[in-house]
Amino acid sequence: MNNLFLLSQFKNKFNEKVEEKYRINEIENEGNAYEFSYGGYHFKINKEKEIFINLEKIFFDDVIIKKNIFQKSIYLKNQKLKLSKQEVNYLEIIFRNIFSLNIDMEVSEFFHSLSSREDSFKKDYLLFLRDKLFKYSLDYIYIYKYIFDLGLSLNLEKNVVDSLVLKELYKDKIFKNDMEYRYFLNDFIYFFILFNFETPNKNIVNDLVGENKELVQYLTKKLYRKEIKTLKSINKYIEIKDKKNYFFSRQVYLNILKKNELNNIGGAKMFLDQKEEREFIIEFKDINDEICQYSISPEKDDISGVFNLEYLESLEGESNPILISGTDRIDFNSCLDYKKEDTDKDDIAKIERAYPTINKVLRDVNFVREDFISFPKIYMNDITEKKILGFREINREFLRDKGVWLNQGKRYIELILEQILSYFQKNKSYEIDFKLYLNRIGNSELPKEKIDTNWTSNIREENVEDNFIFNFDLDTDYIFEKVKDELKDSFINLGFEVEISFKSNIKCFKIMTPFEIKFKNAEKYAGGTVVIDFGTSSTCIAYSNGKMITLENMDGTDNKSRIFENPTNFLVNNWNNFSEKWLNENYPDIVRMEEIYDREGDFFQGYKLKDEEGGLNRDIINATLDQIKLVPYRRLKLGEPAKFRPAIDHNKDINLMSGETVKEDKDNFKPIVAYSYLLGRNIMYPIKRTSEISEEKLAINFRMTIPTKFDKEVKEAIREDLERGLKLSAPQNIRDQVTVEIGNEEPVAFIGAMIEKGEIRRGDKFAVLDLGGGTLDYAFGLYRKATDEEEEEEEIVNVLEIFNTDGNERGGSEYLINKISYYIYKENSEKMKNNKIPFIVPYDEKPIEYFPENLLVGKTTNSYLNLKYINEISKKILINGESKSNPSLTLKDINNIDIVIEDLVVVPEQIKDIIIKTYMEKIVDDFINLIEKNIPTPYDNLKIFRAGNGSRSEILESILNEKIGINFDNKIPIFIDELNQDGVNPKTAVVLGEVNLAGIENTKIIYQNKSKKDEVPFEFYVGRQDEEGSSAFEELISKGSVEKTWKKYGIVPKAKREKEIFYSDVMGILDIKDERLRRQKFSFSEEEMQNSGKLWIRPNVANKIEYIFSKEEPNEETTGIIVELKR
Repeated sequence: MNNLFLLSQFKNKFNEKVEEKYRINEIENEGNAYEFSYGGYHFKINKEKEIFINLEKIFFDDVIIKKNIFQKSIYLKNQKLKLSKQEVNYLEIIFRNIFSLNIDMEVSEFFHSLSSREDSFKKDYLLFLRDKLFKYSLDYIYIYKYIFDLGLSLNLEKNVVDSLVLKELYKDKIFKNDMEYRYFLNDFIYFFILFNFETPNKNIVNDLVGENKELVQYLTKKLYRKEIKTLKSINKYIEIKDKKNYFFSRQVYLNILKKNELNNIGGAKMFLDQKEEREFIIEFKDINDEICQYSISPEKDDISGVFNLEYLESLEGESNPILISGTDRIDFNSCLDYKKEDTDKDDIAKIERAYPTINKVLRDVNFVREDFISFPKIYMNDITEKKILGFREINREFLRDKGVWLNQGKRYIELILEQILSYFQKNKSYEIDFKLYLNRIGNSELPKEKIDTNWTSNIREENVEDNFIFNFDLDTDYIFEKVKDELKDSFINLGFEVEISFKSNIKCFKIMTPFEIKFKNAEKYAGGTVVIDFGTSSTCIAYSNGKMITLENMDGTDNKSRIFENPTNFLVNNWNNFSEKWLNENYPDIVRMEEIYDREGDFFQGYKLKDEEGGLNRDIINATLDQIKLVPYRRLKLGEPAKFRPAIDHNKDINLMSGETVKEDKDNFKPIVAYSYLLGRNIMYPIKRTSEISEEKLAINFRMTIPTKFDKEVKEAIREDLERGLKLSAPQNIRDQVTVEIGNEEPVAFIGAMIEKGEIRRGDKFAVLDLGGGTLDYAFGLYRKATDEEEEEEEIVNVLEIFNTDGNERGGSEYLINKISYYIYKENSEKMKNNKIPFIVPYDEKPIEYFPENLLVGKTTNSYLNLKYINEISKKILINGESKSNPSLTLKDINNIDIVIEDLVVVPEQIKDIIIKTYMEKIVDDFINLIEKNIPTPYDNLKIFRAGNGSRSEILESILNEKIGINFDNKIPIFIDELNQDGVNPKTAVVLGEVNLAGIENTKIIYQNKSKKDEVPFEFYVGRQDEEGSSAFEELISKGSVEKTWKKYGIVPKAKREKEIFYSDVMGILDIKDERLRRQKFSFSEEEMQNSGKLWIRPNVANKIEYIFSKEEPNEETTGIIVELKR
């Protein structure tokens, strides 16, 4: 079509729509020349289609449209034109239409699905579309060009289309069905999309849309605008019920592809708000065979019209560099040769034969070599587990070949551009932007789709290696939703591209690097089993094959003999920051502190918090939760408040909670859940740190060992918290499959390891003393061959028969440390009293006589903190037998003020003799009594074991060896402590033993001390005062008893209907005056005592007894009333 004709038509149509003052007027006697005035400016358009303002010629590059949410302005040579809002709108339309006449817009020859229809229909169709576009758009030149090119695409002859544009449409109705009308709507919308024009207001086009409102919205907002570029995506919306629908879907898809192609070669779109640009990409492979790309968008020289393509000199030496422009890929060195003036004509012809489009691609292109930087080496690593656990990063090859889990929250990627940071720090004019694109799902290549990501860089930081580092996140939940319909196999590989753009007034370029990630579907891998020995001081975890797990990166540790004894501790840094992330319902996006005193991270965990060498400051000690296993016991059984103070906001008390009945919030925290979350992230770490662990299995079945004396409520609270944390760590699509079951008691699990080591053989009796951090546990039993009847009926070969288990839930080494600290407090009681220092009185200890009650009664946060401070001294005495002489210590008074206590009296030898030896002797004496009570003679085949980390004590070893030797014919207790990394030691034996017991299918465990495996054995020794009236204590029920026989307790006077029950968890009580003996008074009803005042009792489970009134001894089948003895 003739441009002068188009200019004339534009003027006529434009003037029909606008008010008179905005019209374009023909200049008399100049022919095809026009003028108009907006604001204080006079504009002229001559017959060469050139525009002048106040007699000065305007070039396309002179005009820029700047837009924001409030207004739109026109700038001419960087000077803002003073125009009204309406004048800006009209002048923008005039500029882009007139300028378009001098630009070759390649928009023709795009396939159309209606091209097979009859010519008469196609003509009417074009006229109908033209008239509707005229109604809603003032871009008449674009409309004429669009209709012309669409006519060619409909296979109409050029002369027919030329003659068509001025004809009138006389038909009111041209569409036979809804599908034809949808094609019109699509072509109507596509006009605005193709040229990047603002689509008409939806209220304006309602009369056009009709029942197709949803379709138009989808085309406008989703497919074209967001560039969802797969035919399959379109078909999801447009149901395929017949071929017409399929062709319509295909039409939309081909329109998208054509739009992208045209944009790539500089056609179709024309923006007044940016300079005319063409993009070139130089692609090559680095030394790791990874693709790298350098993108340049050279601006056109205003005078010569040449695009100066600046490229980095270092790219010439890269491996097989390729120049990419649109869909063309041409050898870069051939491009350089092609543009050299001295290249031989034959060589030029050879290059053109190899690359037929090279002349078109490189038209008006001039190559300029630059060396302001060298193209950097690019490294990419996944640092997710490094941020959470401190583990080493996952490299690019592993991401591609081995992969990570889908649907597991955000993953964090680090991208390093080597040795270029200083250039950009010196040249601060650069605007730097970072984009992440998805370009492939499985084997299906996609047009690039931008993915939301949060990114940071080190542009303002020092880096001794001069590396420019970018960190960005990738949401695997978003990826999962995107690919789940195509996720048929156990994994799917996705292709991504990072694009980093650098823009300044001097240079503009991009560095791109594609990368690939294998995403694994956890549902296809779920099924592994893990055992957890959740301890007070340390926790051990093992896979079902016996391979153990460490929670910390121990790569630089020389002594690895105890690396699998993971400290059970947790530190919260800044509570407000931590809780905001931790309370996230999907994934707690918490980040590990790089070092203990790092103020940026959210938490810390591990060996450094144990402070075995001393030196941690008070805020860290305050914030360290180091007995989190005991939180449920303290709250549920002792009724004690459990609180802590974070490291930074350390004036805020946070409640420690446990179990499903309470929820976490800004004031309440479940530390076991947080610790378990770290366990889970560790277990699900994509890199398996031993080749013997099958990567085909992802653990969802967990077993936890338990102390002998925790009751069902406490055990269940711990189980719930562990399960909650493990579920949080797992990919969301398998969370419902994650379960934690309660396994064997800890000393019983220990025997499993001894069986595997061959320390216990069939026919051996055994006794285990397990002194842990929080609890003291005993187990007694026999390992035997199954009887013929058992072998036949139960299909077993061996029986692990547990005669009894016993212990003390407050008997571990941590409680001994508390006792030592209380002894130090008492030895310095005058200083403590004068300075009003509160403290905790340990279990089984008496308050100091005539001492202010407010310093010892209240279990306040400060009294717990003071206990922790003195515990730092007590630990050294217990472990090393030494302490600084007369140390100074800062404690908190009752008003929360720090008080320095000078010259504390601390005598390690005295503490060792008075406290530690006495404590250990009591443990050993009870152990020997229990052996004699629970294990029948002879003792020839008796094996005695020392277990638990507390059993490493040399004092305990000496006392135990001596007394066992005296009482059991010089037997020597067995102590296993293998120093190799995967060896069995007093702590790891529990988890390894439980793994062994769970895996031995032909062995059955029989608990003789309880009727059900999951119930807690009876906890107390219950008795009465001697019936003859002395103060002697007569034991009726022993700890761990499962007897059903009723024991006569005595006569209850009907006048009072009350009776006092005597009981203790300590064996060997002889006198009712013994302070270790507890008393509990029970009241009874007249109805209960109607037939008799004679009271009978028998054990139930845990802390419960059963009673009944009867003249004669009731038979075993008779049931009574169950009551609890207070713990």
